[in-house]
Amino acid sequence: GCSCEAAVEIQYFITEHQRLSFTALCSVSECVQRQYHFINENKTWTEAQRYCREKYTDLATADNMNDMNELNKSVNGVSVEFVWIGLQKTGRDGWQYWKSGQPDNYGGVENCTVIEPIAQGRWIDISCNKQYPFVCHEGE
Repeated sequence: GCSCEAAVEIQYFITEHQRLSFTALCSVSECVQRQYHFINENKTWTEAQRYCREKYTDLATADNMNDMNELNKSVNGVSVEFVWIGLQKTGRDGWQYWKSGQPDNYGGVENCTVIEPIAQGRWIDISCNKQYPFVCHEGE
């Protein structure tokens, strides 16, 4: 887990009570367990997954809002319609961030997921064969 809050409290305690100046114990990157990398190349979901697994850890996933905020930062200012993330239909229930009306499995072929940057990165299910840029992650 991320122990950033504890580190910040320790830093505050030491700084306030012993008047020591030192570098922050906790950088933002230590707080974020995953680092996200936007790859501006159009690929199918499977090609994107292969690329991410070769060069990073995997296609980006988000287990909570903190992850999602970091993922969104990686596509901030990028003018693309959709971006692949590593979510596939597995029947696994967990934290979800679907756009309203999604997933709809339109045409019965939408088994992969993109985020829509202009809609707060909300998830949309889509056919795995379409080609979009994507986000990889490093770390857990």
